[in-house]
Amino acid sequence: MLPALLITLTVLASSLAALAWWRGEQREALRDRLLHGLVAAEAEVEVDLSAGDYGLTGRRRFAYHLARLLGTVPGRGLIVGVGAAVGFGVALATTGDAMRAAGIGAASGILALLAVMLLLRARRLGFERAVRYELPNALELLAAIMEGGLAFEAALVHVLRESDRDHPLYFDLDVVSEAMRRGRRRGEALRLWAQRCNIAAVADVSAALVQADQTGGPLGQVLHHHARALFRENEAEIQRRAERVPIRMIFPMIFTIFPALFVVTAMPSFLRVLRVLEEVMKGAGSVVGGR
Repeated sequence: MLPALLITLTVLASSLAALAWWRGEQREALRDRLLHGLVAAEAEVEVDLSAGDYGLTGRRRFAYHLARLLGTVPGRGLIVGVGAAVGFGVALATTGDAMRAAGIGAASGILALLAVMLLLRARRLGFERAVRYELPNALELLAAIMEGGLAFEAALVHVLRESDRDHPLYFDLDVVSEAMRRGRRRGEALRLWAQRCNIAAVADVSAALVQADQTGGPLGQVLHHHARALFRENEAEIQRRAERVPIRMIFPMIFTIFPALFVVTAMPSFLRVLRVLEEVMKGAGSVVGGR
């Protein structure tokens, strides 16, 4: 007991001495810079704008890293293991049977993996739908501002100033604008946009803008062309979804509306038939009893 206590006190004293020495060195360095008038600004930390989690916070950052984790075999195994452990613990605490708890734990692990994958897929589909529906509006607005005489960078700043930065599309466009402010070329920033979104429509728009920038073509006409094409695609998709609505309504009608209609329309006639049959059976019974 005493040797362990001595070792702990020695390590603690050494740590405090090292901390005091480091702080003394920092004070000496600061004093030297102040005396010689050489107080330099801290160097700007280099930011990796191509990182997929750049700027993400809260649930969006957690969902991004969770999706990357599920993209690997060890990550999927970890999700299955956590789900199985939780299911086994709950089942063992409630039932007390180890074999039954093991089966429930295995099923819980598989269900946990499926639930997380479905949740991330639904989140990804929502992200793609939001970007695809808002992209033509942003392109039209950019083209209209550029026709007023502003460059692409200035037009993008105006669009971002009046938009919702929490929207997935404008969030990525804000990263593009920041990349150009940090010195990246327009083509590199647009390729960064396509890489971050990973959507076919955004990749097409980015490739067209990069090609127009390299060949000296008018960016406004390219933006107008892709905006009109995306408007037509969105309209066609909305029409297709509207055409599928009657088919999707069949199952709710079968299980909810048709039983109610049957009760309201056919039940009185069915009860009347039952009453007539009951009277007929009573009459037949009285005739047989009289004989």
